[in-house]
Amino acid sequence: NEHSKDNLTNELDENTLKNSIMKISSLKNGMKLQQICIGYIIHNLENNEEVNKLLKIFNMIDSNSDGQITKEELKDGLEKELDKEIDEKEISRIKEILDNDGSGYIEFQEFL
Repeated sequence: NEHSKDNLTNELDENTLKNSIMKISSLKNGMKLQQICIGYIIHNLENNEEVNKLLKIFNMIDSNSDGQITKEELKDGLEKELDKEIDEKEISRIKEILDNDGSGYIEFQEFL
């Protein structure tokens, strides 16, 4: 249904993304689910507005603006946005899920 697809795409916002990341990180099969979600999100990004929203979130977390999110930046950014302390183990799990290439940091294409 094209109308439902448009409504879902329009509802994509920062809170939805943050909640999705937190939920994905708690699943044992997070990598498979993440790949499915990334494919779905990319498929449904119909214009630059959605990409710009994701880039804004990424840049907010990437505090030194080097194009890479470290574990520390991820922790600081999420804690600031969620206004609560996040367990180091949980941050490690989120980073591990998002860092698809194992480089030690998260790049924008991995963040998608």
